[in-house]
Amino acid sequence: MAQKARRGLATWLTAGTTPVFVLDERRVILVFNSGCEALSQWTAAEVIGKTCDFQHDPNPERVTSLTGALCPPGELKPGQTASRRVLIPRKDGTRLEREIAFFPLGDGDESGTQHTLGMITECRAEAPLPESPHLEISRHTAHLFVRYGLDRLVATTPAMQRVAAQIEVACKHPVSVHVRGERGSGREHIARLIHYSSPQRARRFVPVRCETASHHELNQILQRLSDSPPQEVGTVYLDEVTVLPGDLQPLVLSLCRTPGRRWISSSTEGLDGVAEEAFQPGLAAQLTALTMTLPPLRDRIGDLPLLAQQLLEECNAGQEHQHTEFATGVLRLFQQYAWPGNIDELSRVVLKACQKSTTPVIETTDLPAEFAASLQARAIRPLSYTIPLDEQLAQFERTCILDAMKESRGNKSLAAEKLGIPRAKLYRRLEQLGLEVDSVSALPPEIADS
Repeated sequence: MAQKARRGLATWLTAGTTPVFVLDERRVILVFNSGCEALSQWTAAEVIGKTCDFQHDPNPERVTSLTGALCPPGELKPGQTASRRVLIPRKDGTRLEREIAFFPLGDGDESGTQHTLGMITECRAEAPLPESPHLEISRHTAHLFVRYGLDRLVATTPAMQRVAAQIEVACKHPVSVHVRGERGSGREHIARLIHYSSPQRARRFVPVRCETASHHELNQILQRLSDSPPQEVGTVYLDEVTVLPGDLQPLVLSLCRTPGRRWISSSTEGLDGVAEEAFQPGLAAQLTALTMTLPPLRDRIGDLPLLAQQLLEECNAGQEHQHTEFATGVLRLFQQYAWPGNIDELSRVVLKACQKSTTPVIETTDLPAEFAASLQARAIRPLSYTIPLDEQLAQFERTCILDAMKESRGNKSLAAEKLGIPRAKLYRRLEQLGLEVDSVSALPPEIADS
């Protein structure tokens, strides 16, 4: 009888028009009913067996764009329920904002494992659910994907919106690109974004580390590029190109002029200020058909909350424990910090916090010790004090007079001559500054002894 009831429930779940799905304890999709298929335009065969990680993916052609939306916000205990607002991606490229209610289900076996049922409904007009950081980053990246075709970029600030527009141009036209920015600001990420969003995506992306590779290694890489067919490599990325050895620059210039490949370079200061004897002007011109400047993280604080959320969700891939957001106090600390290591430093901090945290929300206690130390060091300021101008001038004058007296071995006439003042004025200043006129007791010992 129990088996029959269970089969009846499974039939009801599968055939129902209300969008319902079921996840097992590993967040693997077990049931994806007809209502879900009609809503999302994904079939059950395409979705069942996939694992739901708490991530956003703006590309509706990938199944992860859907499974990320179906992931519950943390682990549910028996008797608990949870709801969240999400963007449901459809195969036609549209997105529907919906609410998902999650209900824990005991499966009745001896292992005590728990399944989770999700029910997708229209968003409530009255008392709507609060917007989550996940929904914000989902909306933002979906907007950039629709507008620019970019699937891994945060650009809410004007400077980054200009970068996004330039990336769009670079994706459509195979021109050489030079990316200028501080270390850790995401220069290689931009290069890869351009490559994998352009027609060259099917071919290789070859990074060349001009700063860290030896001369021999650089020569070997360039020789292999020279010998390989153009259709094999889509993009060559020259990192810190300003330190490229001078004797290798003619080879790079000749390779750049060979059609079929895109060349993207990067530097900290740009190529404009590099001396001609250090960098060939012809090569500089060849590499800078399109130049973009990446702002440091401290100059794009408006992007930081969504950028941190994006990095957080990327850490969830394949992990048993999923993290959903940062506590308010964590984001406040992030926005107070100067981030000298830029996005690379933020990425390391987020990764270590995720590795330490055992709860869905990242708390301040989860932040790595080195970040707390850097934040504390930045907060420490030298003791501020003010000295009246008259006192500062008197101290300076006293020092000058004593130095002159020292050089003159106590001879006041000679000291006055060195200071460019009459001897009488020197006597008056000695008196006004509290230095005895007829005694050398106020002078340093080496002068008094003379």
